[in-house]
Amino acid sequence: MFVRQLCSEAMTNQTCQAGEVIFFAGDACKDMRFMKEGCLKYLHTSVLDKLLLDGAKPPRGMAPRAVNNRTGRTRGTYGAGTFYEREQSMERKQSISSNMLGEWEDKAQTVNAGSYLSEACLWTLWENCGLCVSNEEGMILILNTELFQETIKQYPEVHWMAVLYARQFILKLNRTPKTDLLEPPQVQEWEPEAVDVVHTEEQDLPWEEELPPHISKYVAKAVVKLSQLIASEGLDENRPHHGFTVIAGDEERLAQCGKSGFNPFQGHDLRLVTKDGKMDKEVFDTLRRNAFHSDGAICLDSRTGKVIASGWFVGDIRLGGSAGGARSRSAKAIAQQAGNCYVIKASEDSRGKVILHLGTNSMPFSGKLKEYIGEDTV
Repeated sequence: MFVRQLCSEAMTNQTCQAGEVIFFAGDACKDMRFMKEGCLKYLHTSVLDKLLLDGAKPPRGMAPRAVNNRTGRTRGTYGAGTFYEREQSMERKQSISSNMLGEWEDKAQTVNAGSYLSEACLWTLWENCGLCVSNEEGMILILNTELFQETIKQYPEVHWMAVLYARQFILKLNRTPKTDLLEPPQVQEWEPEAVDVVHTEEQDLPWEEELPPHISKYVAKAVVKLSQLIASEGLDENRPHHGFTVIAGDEERLAQCGKSGFNPFQGHDLRLVTKDGKMDKEVFDTLRRNAFHSDGAICLDSRTGKVIASGWFVGDIRLGGSAGGARSRSAKAIAQQAGNCYVIKASEDSRGKVILHLGTNSMPFSGKLKEYIGEDTV
């Protein structure tokens, strides 16, 4: 039903002639375009900027703007590097010849039938990033942003999925050169922090069957429960947390991967996990009062549940990639070090959802863990 209503109420057809300008760089964009028949040519502003600086003449229908005498650059309508503006007569938009791009055509990207442009306008305010011209007679399907929003709000499940997707799209957009031809984010590359999860049933410990020998499932489960309680209930005296990371890893190997500036737990033998594999409430309360107030991670030995340190910082975060803040990259990095660690990260605005890491695996988690019954404990 959603797709049928979207096509009938939010989409229209547009025929285009050879040489017709579809949009100019700097145009406010409120339509996503799908090429049904024919072919378009798209010339990004970065290409135009470079060629114009080299002395090339602008395409027909475009006029250079005022040149800065000091820098030799020209001022444009889209960012600092746009060198042209549309000519005053908009009649030219319908009457430019098919060879409008001329010598520029081999620099343009081709948009064939089945391709689309300007998806970003569905998820954020958008300006077109280049000149788009029809290369031949064809047909374009136009999805209007406002009509899309009105339609999708009528379908809560579709709307929810679209919100998740939009967050991932914006994450990619923010670290990618802006273009109307941006590829969608791949599902396997989605950033887990931007994903909302709701589990109504008890869940198994994520990656339980993949835990390395030095990580006890009881310790992993205890640090997940600890993190969820802090994320949802805050610290002592009803104070909110400010984001945190908890690491369960091999104590000796962790010592080679980072350090703590001031460690109030040094010389003590506090263990989060009891002999029967449960979380120790007294140790939990001690951690809640003393471990989450400073920057840096809380570290526990993954075999015994012993509290190793708070205010701990990993020495090398290169394995954490370039996306996200320092805490996110650090969590990803240490999860792959010290023979792999079970890492739980909560953002400042988390009220129960945490991000889990083990090795190169990452996932959001907000469910309740199943209890272990009738098994050997630590």
